[in-house]
Amino acid sequence: MSTDSFSPELLALYYDRLFPYEEMVQWLGYDASVAKDNSTPNTLLSRREFSFTLENDQYIRYKAFHNADEMKTEMKRLMPHKIDIGAVFSVSVRPGQRPECLSEERRRLLRTCIAEIVFSYLYPRLDANVSKQRNHLLKSPFAIHPKTGRVCVPIDPRRIDDFNYETVPTLASLERELNAKDREYVEYFAKDFIHPIHVALVKQKKAAAETTAALTGDCYVFRTPRYQLEQQLCGVCLALTRQFLNVGCSAMRTRKPAVGEGLASDDP
Repeated sequence: MSTDSFSPELLALYYDRLFPYEEMVQWLGYDASVAKDNSTPNTLLSRREFSFTLENDQYIRYKAFHNADEMKTEMKRLMPHKIDIGAVFSVSVRPGQRPECLSEERRRLLRTCIAEIVFSYLYPRLDANVSKQRNHLLKSPFAIHPKTGRVCVPIDPRRIDDFNYETVPTLASLERELNAKDREYVEYFAKDFIHPIHVALVKQKKAAAETTAALTGDCYVFRTPRYQLEQQLCGVCLALTRQFLNVGCSAMRTRKPAVGEGLASDDP
């Protein structure tokens, strides 16, 4: 195609071959609490809301996914012209979970003053439509702007002065350079957003394991478990004992009897 404007055909190509599903799932599915307990399943992604704006401004909210494949299948099916990211809920936002969210027991536990406190003291003053509710959505990276056809890329704040929006990839330019894709922005997203998150989770997991080991009595010296150290120490003690006995027996065999020492002894 000769134009860089928005195109449904190029949008289908983008969602099929170029959109970074794995990176998005790693970013939006991180959960620090899981790092402390391996037995805890990671359900954060399935509890996070996604919102799609389709062709003709058809609006869909409260979408959720369990993995990258599920996200890809749904995005290829719906072909959203706009993607927004919502809040993380206590349960999945899928329709099957809504009656549970609205159970009578949960209603009784609600405190009516919380919303007023949040709106009055904590929520940012942006505009009327944003500030009056807490379910506002944020623009998703790597979505396609429906009017310009450009990719919504993450920006490196350290290079903000060098950023030029006119050089941001478009659907048409990505088609022409399919092999190159938009790897520059994806690699920055993975390196500066996703990698630090996972490094922090690994550190938390290691610290939690060390704390658990200290409480349960498990010790590690030079990465050697205690039971292995005990086996090694027992082996060393046994070898030293045998060596001591062998030396003692040899000395007794070679020693001459002292004057007056009995000769009727059974000792060799």
